[in-house]
Amino acid sequence: MKGPSEVGGRLIRRGHCGAQPDCDTLANQEDVAWPFVHARHTGPRAGMLTLDHVNALASTAPVQFSAGNLSWLVPGNHARMLDARRTPVRVTGIDLQHGYFEVEILAFEDSGARWLVPLEEVSHYQFAPESTRADAIAVASMEDIIRQLDVTVRIAVEQENHRETMQQIAAERARADAWLAAHGAPDTIDVTPHIASRRGSPDAIRWLAEYLAEGLPPGLPDMDDQIAAKYVSNPGSGDLVRAHLITMARLGLCGYHGKVIRDESSMSGIWSEERRAAHIRIRSGFVQALWRRAAPAGLMLYRGIGLQTDAEFEPSRVGLISASMARVTAPGRHPPAPGSRA
Repeated sequence: MKGPSEVGGRLIRRGHCGAQPDCDTLANQEDVAWPFVHARHTGPRAGMLTLDHVNALASTAPVQFSAGNLSWLVPGNHARMLDARRTPVRVTGIDLQHGYFEVEILAFEDSGARWLVPLEEVSHYQFAPESTRADAIAVASMEDIIRQLDVTVRIAVEQENHRETMQQIAAERARADAWLAAHGAPDTIDVTPHIASRRGSPDAIRWLAEYLAEGLPPGLPDMDDQIAAKYVSNPGSGDLVRAHLITMARLGLCGYHGKVIRDESSMSGIWSEERRAAHIRIRSGFVQALWRRAAPAGLMLYRGIGLQTDAEFEPSRVGLISASMARVTAPGRHPPAPGSRA
């Protein structure tokens, strides 16, 4: 099963660019995408640049990098993100139809991953001085597509949808509970060793894969694997995770305020909203049934957040968050921004 970013649209590329799997090879391999279970994904390592070039791109020292604008979006150009690590990237394609440019990550734990970035977010990057410039016609085309696609939508929680979905999840939870009992899951599972190792439970990983494989509609394990990998690597890449968040909002599980879907293939065929909704209900029921067996009860989740003042923190009901049950992990995964406090 290919993700929607591989199905719809045409990427204008230079050089080799096959369908590359995203990678979530975290520095400490903790589970941040889904509670209690996770899968590892490895991607090809970047090997097109010299180590000195990668180090220069990733350096925070004053270097003559150019501020990102649409004229720098030419396949083959090298750039760096404006994150704390100045992650080096290479532009590998332009999907003008859907308003994305594609970059390959060239260093750190996501090395080799391909991300689809909205054209209007080119300002989040700096470009190497030797980069090629796009001509005025290409820039005008990108500006036009941004005007068409840079749109946000707000979806409020419908209480009737919420009640119906919760009833369906309760039924899935009962079915999963019976399945776990029939497949040898103990009534009580001590999760302390798995939290300490930050590697998840092999049994839980196996149970989930087998349970999804037996469920309907077919293909849920592959859908689960791709969404988890994308969420851990970059949930904002393309429409894969965004379409799931919108589906969750329409099910009444949470609100949504963000960009609209740009690639309609993200909500059709094997990625249809009906299949996505089934995945959400079935997986939620399974995870709830699994956690009812977990001991000790009342486990704490940790998430590092950097704030300037206490008044800035306003908890919101969102579809997915990154968190860890290992307190030592949270600050490393979500470090505070400069000038803020954890």
